[in-house]
Amino acid sequence: MTTTNQTELLERLTHDVRSKCSSLKSAAELLQQASPEEIRELLPLMTEAARNMSQKIADYEKNWNNNPSICKEPSQG
Repeated sequence: MTTTNQTELLERLTHDVRSKCSSLKSAAELLQQASPEEIRELLPLMTEAARNMSQKIADYEKNWNNNPSICKEPSQG
């Protein structure tokens, strides 16, 4: 994989992480004013978003550590 492709993957990962972090931050702010029912709905969504973000980072790290010159695109999800 070329450096350009690696750069594009890293940019995509960075975008995904920023987006998920922004969503998690907004959800965390909502928790402060949420009813118990809303909290029960938000927490699993937040957990799933955090797991998804963590998996994307782990996939990228695994692929990078295995061979940075042919870093494969992290799994979709």
